[in-house]
Amino acid sequence: MALSIAADPQQLQEAENRYVADWASAGDTSNYNLITWVELSAAYATGKGWTYDTFPLTPAKIHGVGTLLKAGGYRSTKNYLHVAKVAHIDAGFQWTDDLALASTRFTASTLRGMGPPRQSEPIDFEQAAKVQYGDDPVIENGPVGTRNLVVIHTFWLLRELEGSTALRRNLRVNREARTVTMRLTASKQDPLALGVERTWGCVCMPISKSHCCPFCAAVDQQALLERLFGPIAGDDDELPLFPRRDGTMMEGDDVVRLVEYIAAQQGQQLVLPGNVRRYGRHSWRSTGAVYFSALGLDMFKISMLARWGSPIITHYARLAPLVSLTDDYKRRHGDREQLMTMTQIHNLEKKIKDVLAAKKPNLKTKELKALENRIVELADRFNIQHTALRDELNANIEAAKQDSQKHFVMNNSTKITHRVLNSIDEAGMNARAHCSFKYALASFKLLRSRDEQGEPCLTCFPELRQ
Repeated sequence: MALSIAADPQQLQEAENRYVADWASAGDTSNYNLITWVELSAAYATGKGWTYDTFPLTPAKIHGVGTLLKAGGYRSTKNYLHVAKVAHIDAGFQWTDDLALASTRFTASTLRGMGPPRQSEPIDFEQAAKVQYGDDPVIENGPVGTRNLVVIHTFWLLRELEGSTALRRNLRVNREARTVTMRLTASKQDPLALGVERTWGCVCMPISKSHCCPFCAAVDQQALLERLFGPIAGDDDELPLFPRRDGTMMEGDDVVRLVEYIAAQQGQQLVLPGNVRRYGRHSWRSTGAVYFSALGLDMFKISMLARWGSPIITHYARLAPLVSLTDDYKRRHGDREQLMTMTQIHNLEKKIKDVLAAKKPNLKTKELKALENRIVELADRFNIQHTALRDELNANIEAAKQDSQKHFVMNNSTKITHRVLNSIDEAGMNARAHCSFKYALASFKLLRSRDEQGEPCLTCFPELRQ
């Protein structure tokens, strides 16, 4: 095949184009870095009143760009220098010792005093997912289906580039199994374009639809795209998963602007002291990491889901315990109040006993009555709290008793009654009947008796087959 391609000028040119195009990965940003280098080089020359071309590089030109990169707070300055060096050599110029020395000094200066890297901060995912944004973009040049984007970007912990370049055909929905699989294409971590797939199932409860469900978000987004742009064209479909209203692909900056829009709607400050932006290209990844960590998901699984090859998950997970801080406070504060109430009652009782034991005839009846009234007041408050907790506990116990007596389940769609093998309390969403029917994933009704409703399942009730 290789020799055949070499013999055909057109095929040879196409093969050569593909070869050159694959020098860089899909997530490579070197072209943008080179553009920045050229722009800063020209700006430095103008500021100095000089006139020169960016290439070939000289030590003065390198230090000029380094000055502006450092002053502008740029990070990853070595990446900018690297692309400039590559462009210099590609143009046929030699990389000399004086350029190498200038590069060493460039790196030392631009990195000194940089401080730790800034990580893109997360947004409040649950709050963002509850908002009804509508189908149309909420920002200029933004995507359609904003709420679906929020859920999908968070559950798959997508980078800005992955989200903006994802195609409709990259998302496969299995309605029968109620799962959705996203294929993530080649990236800087995957130069062979092997790709990876990550699958989520429906996380809705049997009785209610979740606003944070990846499966439902995928179904809604596919339906929206079909209404706006027509049905999918198979494996050749090039429509973005989150296109602009005209069907074109978003830019990475559009994704960042959308994050900032949502954060602003939540009342968050977008800029920190020193004019540092809080939200960035990896905000969706940090949002997912914090959200899943707060739910108690295993950090190793989160890392696998995010395709992290570094321990960065520990940076984001450290924020997770703070998410439930308010609930912890309320619970602990309530416990403390009850304890304080009981303590106050005991102290007042002791005071009255001490007074009576002293047999002080001059103790006024009004004062004693006030102490008694205070005890009654505190006791009533404690009793109300205690009664509420007791009633809640009894209700839960009764509900558990009722459920434990329900050994049968009817499929509301087929009206067929099954024998329960394990309950939702035991198996969660994997709860099933004896015939392997996963009733927790369907519309169902628990029954105490097989004869209440529906036709019997002959697999669950083999004695009825005859």
